[in-house]
Amino acid sequence: LDSSDLRFIATLRRERPEATDLLTALGRLHNRGAAVDWDGCFTARGARTVPLPTYAFQRQNYWYSAAAQSDVDAAQLGLEDESHPLLGASMSIAGSDGMVFSGRLSARSHSWLAEHILDGAATVPGSVYAELALHIADQFACNVIDDLTVHAPLVLTGHQAVQLQVAVGDRDEDGGRPVTIHTRADGTEGTWTLRAGGRIALSAEPPQPAAEWPPLAGEAQPAMLQEQLSGQGYGHGRAFPAVTALWQNGDADEVCAELSPPADAELDLSGFLLHPLLLESALQVALFAAGGEDGVPRTVRSWSGVRVHASGAEALRVRVRRTDKDVFAVHLSDRNGRTVATVDALALKAAGDPARAAAREASLDSLFTVGWDAIQLPQPHAELAWGAVGDVTELLPQARQFRDVAAVDATAVDAVLVPVGSPGGLSGGDSGGDSGGPAGGGSGGVLG
Repeated sequence: LDSSDLRFIATLRRERPEATDLLTALGRLHNRGAAVDWDGCFTARGARTVPLPTYAFQRQNYWYSAAAQSDVDAAQLGLEDESHPLLGASMSIAGSDGMVFSGRLSARSHSWLAEHILDGAATVPGSVYAELALHIADQFACNVIDDLTVHAPLVLTGHQAVQLQVAVGDRDEDGGRPVTIHTRADGTEGTWTLRAGGRIALSAEPPQPAAEWPPLAGEAQPAMLQEQLSGQGYGHGRAFPAVTALWQNGDADEVCAELSPPADAELDLSGFLLHPLLLESALQVALFAAGGEDGVPRTVRSWSGVRVHASGAEALRVRVRRTDKDVFAVHLSDRNGRTVATVDALALKAAGDPARAAAREASLDSLFTVGWDAIQLPQPHAELAWGAVGDVTELLPQARQFRDVAAVDATAVDAVLVPVGSPGGLSGGDSGGDSGGPAGGGSGGVLG
């Protein structure tokens, strides 16, 4: 048979069970496209359909994730558990009434941290530092951030986690305490970077009553705010509260807005005095009030007089009032007009390049860094002052002439040329064949 359409499959093999060989042959026919009546083949044999076997190389990842939550009991490590979503443990400082709070941040464990975008980089909003300072103040019978300066932006790269450390110092004469916030890359022993620092205090000032709402005039389109901020390199994710209403008076000294969380994203407020995304949304209203004519993005330089009067509000009314150049007072209230938080002075500054800041920090912990070693250029040598005994005009016309070697003034010249055999110089004829000693016999040249 020479037909190319025919296939031959063996059904009987020596010393092999016939039933096994027959079923194997049917399977090969099936794989080659032949129609096999499997139901008839397995009738009354108790056969049933089963799932396909597990893929041979299916695997489960057991790599340690720095951002994963740990089940280690902090008390077993001599620490105290912290209830704040950004902090994991705390420890008192021996010989002091201060404390150190620690935590770990990443876009994986706290996905909303990546919602704040500046020039294409996920940058931790400055409101995070304000929330941490407010939480610490609450732990130490304080209720106000007296001042808090933001020193350096924190850029989150991929799923890389960072270690967080908040330190609280001893109480001062006025009952306040210093606070510092540092971070460093997780899993390293690299350099700690100061992110923010300032002072918390106790104030008996009552909450300011909310002004009449809504404002009587100056209503604008909320899209104006996002359009201006986008032009300055700002962006945000889905969980960011949205500006649903906007009012701006003519001279732009006061801007009011209403904020609401997006319907398709749940903002978990538990554990926060004032969720950083809510505070950051209020900050964006201040950025809008600052204007964007120069196209330069701005960010927080410092917070002063920050107080939280009520927690739990998801929708806010924001009133921002300019008090100085790039300085604003902020009042937050809920939909019922109850004061939620106040900021006496929010100072803004031109934002640096977050990508450049991240690269600079990475270089601090790198084995290889870019350095600049100054090269010392050789200094030009001064021209020698030549003297001569004899006629060397053709060789050195500027040489100073001396009558003989004995007349050479060593303070006036650096070197002397003496033609061999010159009058008053060195002559090979008087040295008994020594040919002038230093000049060497038969040199026929010049002695210097």
